[in-house]
Amino acid sequence: MNRVPVEQHRARLKFLIEKAPEWASDPEGLAHWARYICVLVAGFIEVSIPHWLFEYSRLKCDPRVARYVADRLGRFRNPNMERIAQLLGDFDADWQKRMEEFAEGQRKDSVDSILSNRNQIAHGRNPGITLNRVRTYFECCEEVVDFVEGLVIDATS
Repeated sequence: MNRVPVEQHRARLKFLIEKAPEWASDPEGLAHWARYICVLVAGFIEVSIPHWLFEYSRLKCDPRVARYVADRLGRFRNPNMERIAQLLGDFDADWQKRMEEFAEGQRKDSVDSILSNRNQIAHGRNPGITLNRVRTYFECCEEVVDFVEGLVIDATS
Protein backbone atom coordinates (compact mmCIF):
# COMPACT_ATOMS: atom_id res chain seq x y z
CA MET A 1 0.00 0.00 0.00
CA ASN A 2 1.39 3.39 -1.00
CA ARG A 3 1.62 5.71 2.01
CA VAL A 4 4.15 8.10 0.47
CA PRO A 5 1.82 10.87 -0.84
CA VAL A 6 -0.07 11.14 2.44
CA GLU A 7 3.07 11.04 4.57
CA GLN A 8 4.83 13.66 2.42
CA HIS A 9 1.85 15.98 2.74
CA ARG A 10 1.67 15.36 6.50
CA ALA A 11 5.42 16.01 6.96
CA ARG A 12 5.20 19.26 5.00
CA LEU A 13 2.37 20.50 7.21
CA LYS A 14 4.16 19.57 10.43
CA PHE A 15 7.27 21.36 9.20
CA LEU A 16 5.32 24.53 8.34
CA ILE A 17 3.45 24.52 11.65
CA GLU A 18 6.75 24.17 13.51
CA LYS A 19 8.65 26.80 11.50
CA ALA A 20 5.97 29.48 11.00
CA PRO A 21 6.65 31.20 14.35
CA GLU A 22 10.33 31.53 13.39
CA TRP A 23 9.50 32.96 9.97
CA ALA A 24 6.90 35.49 11.11
CA SER A 25 8.35 38.56 12.77
CA ASP A 26 5.02 40.03 13.87
CA PRO A 27 1.46 38.93 14.73
CA GLU A 28 0.16 39.88 11.28
CA GLY A 29 2.79 37.71 9.62
CA LEU A 30 1.89 34.81 11.89
CA ALA A 31 -1.79 35.29 11.03
CA HIS A 32 -0.94 35.02 7.33
CA TRP A 33 0.95 31.78 7.99
CA ALA A 34 -2.02 30.43 9.96
CA ARG A 35 -4.38 31.14 7.05
CA TYR A 36 -1.97 29.57 4.53
CA ILE A 37 -1.52 26.45 6.64
CA CYS A 38 -5.29 26.20 7.16
CA VAL A 39 -5.76 26.03 3.39
CA LEU A 40 -3.07 23.36 3.17
CA VAL A 41 -4.71 21.29 5.93
CA ALA A 42 -7.97 21.37 3.97
CA GLY A 43 -6.00 20.14 0.96
CA PHE A 44 -4.48 17.38 3.09
CA ILE A 45 -7.96 16.06 3.87
CA GLU A 46 -9.16 16.56 0.30
CA VAL A 47 -6.25 14.53 -1.09
CA SER A 48 -5.58 11.95 1.63
CA ILE A 49 -9.03 10.44 2.06
CA PRO A 50 -9.53 9.82 -1.68
CA HIS A 51 -5.98 8.45 -1.80
CA TRP A 52 -6.81 5.72 0.72
CA LEU A 53 -10.08 4.89 -1.00
CA PHE A 54 -8.29 4.64 -4.33
CA GLU A 55 -5.73 2.32 -2.74
CA TYR A 56 -8.63 0.16 -1.59
CA SER A 57 -10.14 0.03 -5.08
CA ARG A 58 -6.74 -0.58 -6.68
CA LEU A 59 -6.17 -3.60 -4.46
CA LYS A 60 -9.71 -5.00 -4.47
CA CYS A 61 -11.20 -4.19 -7.89
CA ASP A 62 -10.71 -4.88 -11.55
CA PRO A 63 -8.38 -2.20 -13.03
CA ARG A 64 -11.25 -0.73 -15.07
CA VAL A 65 -13.33 -0.27 -11.94
CA ALA A 66 -10.32 1.20 -10.11
CA ARG A 67 -9.86 3.78 -12.91
CA TYR A 68 -13.53 4.72 -12.64
CA VAL A 69 -13.22 5.06 -8.87
CA ALA A 70 -10.10 7.20 -9.29
CA ASP A 71 -11.99 9.50 -11.64
CA ARG A 72 -14.90 9.85 -9.23
CA LEU A 73 -12.61 10.39 -6.23
CA GLY A 74 -10.81 13.13 -8.16
CA ARG A 75 -14.00 15.16 -7.92
CA PHE A 76 -14.21 14.96 -4.12
CA ARG A 77 -14.23 18.55 -2.86
CA ASN A 78 -15.18 20.48 0.27
CA PRO A 79 -14.59 17.57 2.65
CA ASN A 80 -16.63 18.31 5.73
CA MET A 81 -17.34 15.39 8.07
CA GLU A 82 -20.77 14.75 6.59
CA ARG A 83 -19.35 14.44 3.07
CA ILE A 84 -16.46 12.28 4.28
CA ALA A 85 -18.84 9.90 6.05
CA GLN A 86 -21.12 9.78 2.99
CA LEU A 87 -18.15 9.00 0.74
CA LEU A 88 -17.12 6.16 3.03
CA GLY A 89 -20.72 4.95 2.98
CA ASP A 90 -20.51 4.72 -0.81
CA PHE A 91 -17.88 2.04 -0.24
CA ASP A 92 -19.30 0.35 2.85
CA ALA A 93 -22.27 1.35 5.02
CA ASP A 94 -20.41 0.10 8.09
CA TRP A 95 -17.48 2.42 7.30
CA GLN A 96 -19.86 5.37 7.32
CA LYS A 97 -21.33 4.35 10.66
CA ARG A 98 -17.91 3.77 12.19
CA MET A 99 -16.63 7.13 10.95
CA GLU A 100 -19.65 8.97 12.31
CA GLU A 101 -19.06 7.39 15.72
CA PHE A 102 -15.29 7.99 15.62
CA ALA A 103 -15.53 11.60 14.47
CA GLU A 104 -18.23 12.72 16.89
CA GLY A 105 -17.20 15.79 18.87
CA GLN A 106 -13.82 17.50 18.49
CA ARG A 107 -12.75 15.61 15.36
CA LYS A 108 -15.93 16.57 13.51
CA ASP A 109 -15.70 20.15 14.75
CA SER A 110 -12.05 20.39 13.67
CA VAL A 111 -12.59 19.05 10.16
CA ASP A 112 -15.66 21.24 9.67
CA SER A 113 -13.82 24.29 11.04
CA ILE A 114 -10.84 23.78 8.72
CA LEU A 115 -13.21 23.63 5.75
CA SER A 116 -15.23 26.65 6.89
CA ASN A 117 -12.10 28.71 7.49
CA ARG A 118 -10.61 27.64 4.16
CA ASN A 119 -13.76 28.78 2.37
CA GLN A 120 -13.73 32.12 4.19
CA ILE A 121 -10.07 32.62 3.28
CA ALA A 122 -10.73 31.70 -0.36
CA HIS A 123 -13.50 34.31 -0.51
CA GLY A 124 -11.33 37.09 0.86
CA ARG A 125 -12.56 37.08 4.44
CA ASN A 126 -10.36 36.99 7.52
CA PRO A 127 -11.63 34.21 9.79
CA GLY A 128 -9.27 35.17 12.61
CA ILE A 129 -7.78 31.69 12.82
CA THR A 130 -4.58 31.33 14.85
CA LEU A 131 -1.64 29.02 14.36
CA ASN A 132 -2.40 27.25 17.65
CA ARG A 133 -5.95 26.59 16.53
CA VAL A 134 -4.76 25.33 13.13
CA ARG A 135 -2.32 23.01 14.92
CA THR A 136 -5.12 21.57 17.07
CA TYR A 137 -7.42 21.17 14.08
CA PHE A 138 -4.64 19.51 12.08
CA GLU A 139 -4.04 16.94 14.82
CA CYS A 140 -7.72 15.97 14.71
CA CYS A 141 -7.69 15.90 10.90
CA GLU A 142 -4.71 13.55 11.04
CA GLU A 143 -6.73 11.22 13.27
CA VAL A 144 -9.58 11.20 10.74
CA VAL A 145 -7.23 10.45 7.83
CA ASP A 146 -5.51 7.74 9.87
CA PHE A 147 -8.90 6.21 10.69
CA VAL A 148 -9.71 5.96 6.97
CA GLU A 149 -6.31 4.39 6.38
CA GLY A 150 -7.10 1.85 9.10
CA LEU A 151 -10.43 0.97 7.49
CA VAL A 152 -8.68 0.36 4.17
CA ILE A 153 -5.87 -1.68 5.70
CA ASP A 154 -8.36 -3.86 7.59
CA ALA A 155 -10.42 -4.39 4.43
CA THR A 156 -7.44 -5.32 2.26
CA SER A 157 -5.59 -7.57 4.71
